Amino acid sequence: MRAQAFAGVFMLMAVAVLSWLLWQQIKTNGALQQELTFTEAALEQTAESMRQLDQLYRDADRQLVTNRRHHQQINMQLRGEIDALRSELATDLRAAACVPDSVANRLLIITDTATSRLHSGTGQSDGANTDTAAACYSYSDVVSYVPELVAAIQQCNADKSTIRSINGPDRTE
Repeated sequence: MRAQAFAGVFMLMAVAVLSWLLWQQIKTNGALQQELTFTEAALEQTAESMRQLDQLYRDADRQLVTNRRHHQQINMQLRGEIDALRSELATDLRAAACVPDSVANRLLIITDTATSRLHSGTGQSDGANTDTAAACYSYSDVVSYVPELVAAIQQCNADKSTIRSINGPDRTE
């Protein structure tokens, strides 16, 4: 009888231990399920962010292509206008006159600064010689600086347009 009581108590203890172990396993599974749910939510959020980033890259690429095409069209128009202006100035005697040295020096400084920004992004002059005292720049020669200045302005406008397209209409610059 004692053995049966001992066996009964042992069985109850075994059932209690197994119940406790089962309860611990259920709690662990619940915690793991909760972690899995959080991980899935984080992955979904990351995937959405990646989709948005991919869309931004595609939009920026499209805008760059559009800007390049527009830039090429303007350059073609500008070349035609410059050629027409040069041919018109070639027959004008006043076009052969030298511009004042101060005007020529200022034009060279502006062009040097604008083109250095265009190529380096720093805005610092590359130290090119801007002394025009030894040379005569005619009004006709000054026309050759127009494409460089227009290219610098176009690059600035393209950069601004790209920044606006990346920021989107709902964000401020």
